[in-house]
Order: sequence, then structure tokens, then C-alpha cells
Amino acid sequence: MRSVVVALGGASGSGKSTVAAALARELGASVVDEAFYRLHPRPSLALGSPERLGSLEGRLVEEEARRYRDAQALAGSGRTVVADTSFLDPVSYTVGLALLGLADARTLGRVLDRALGLARTGRLGVPDLTVYLSVPARTRRRRVALDTVGHPAAYRDRHERVGAIERTILLPWLARALPGRVRSARGDGPVEAVVRRVRHALGRARPLGDPCRAAVRVLEGFSRLSQVSGSGNLKRGALPARPPR
Repeated sequence: MRSVVVALGGASGSGKSTVAAALARELGASVVDEAFYRLHPRPSLALGSPERLGSLEGRLVEEEARRYRDAQALAGSGRTVVADTSFLDPVSYTVGLALLGLADARTLGRVLDRALGLARTGRLGVPDLTVYLSVPARTRRRRVALDTVGHPAAYRDRHERVGAIERTILLPWLARALPGRVRSARGDGPVEAVVRRVRHALGRARPLGDPCRAAVRVLEGFSRLSQVSGSGNLKRGALPARPPR
């Protein structure tokens, strides 16, 4: 029987990597690292031109498909899997950039089209469960300031702004699109305490019937954000209130 794939989500500085490693040790699970850290050489996070941004996010989406397949193979062998971030994060990040006016509709469309192509052909899906680590902004800022390698100063403000959109706009919608598959846990305090909260949030997690079909449903909802205003910026209210059926 296939085991479960659990992803940890959260804004920059919420401790996803630290908690993922600790949770995996406690569960005897396998960790699937964040896509960015699996790329060699690691790409620059500078946005640059629309073409450069599209290339960066496209490369990350391709790596997410590999992460998803790795996670599924491990789960298929009976291993519980803890993924450091979800498999659709490059898409949601690009959506956030677009809502901030930092990415245009064409770039977002390219990223969405690639992710949808992978999901529709069974190569990209969602985790069985995503646990979002909720951490006060002051705590996150302190953690980020102490980790200059993992959180370069040049990108902190952008990550924080995109994270706010993901938290306030995209996460609630995702929870409605995937009922029972998105939960939250406090991510502040000692790591051991956070792991206990995450384990409680896991409950009796069960494998999702069709993770790729669920990913298509989520991505089709995100694609509604391709509507543009007269100024060329994406409309903040374009995300449907209810997930598509």
C-alpha cells in the first residue's frame, strides 16, 4: 500500500527545511528537498527580463515534476515522505509576482501551461497533505537575518511580499480546492514543539486518490489570474471564490 506524501509550506523563514528534517527523523521518513536546492548549478533568483523569469520558473517547475515522481516512488515502496515545500510552489510564487506587478500575464501563462501539461500527463501532482507553518512576521524576520546564505538580503522583501499574497489569497483558496488536504500548524518555538504540532496536524493522513488530477484542478483555478486589467497588471480579484469542479 502506498504511504503518504506530506509537504511543509510557509513563508520565507518559517523553518520548513529544519522542521522537515526533524519530522522525517521522528517518523523514520524520507525527505525530498526543495526544488531550488536540487538544481546544479543553482540559478540566480534575480527576476531580470520576462524571458529570464519564465526560464527560471519553468526550470523549477520541471524540477518539481522530478521531485513529485521521486516522492511517489518512495511512497510506493511504503516510505512516508516529507517534502520541503509543495510541488506547485513555483507556480504559486509566479502568481504572487504577477499580483504584485512583478511578472506579466505572458510569463505566468507560460509557467501555468508547462505545469498543466505535466499534471495532465501524470507527471506533476499535489502532496497527499500540506501542512502550512504559521510563524509571526517578527520571528521570521529574525530567522532570515541569521541565515544570510539561505535567505539573501537582496530578495527578502520580495519573498515577504509574495509570501503575504500566498498566505492571504492563495492558501485559503487552496484549502477549499483540496478539502481536508491543507492544514496549518504553529511554526514558532522549539523545533521539537513544532514537530509535535505538525504530527498532530497530520492526524490520520491517507493517500490522495489522484494527485495529478487534483493538481490540474488547482492550476486551472490559478489560470483564472491570467485576466489582465487595462494597465496590464493581473487583477487581484480574478481568482475564483470557489474551486472549479
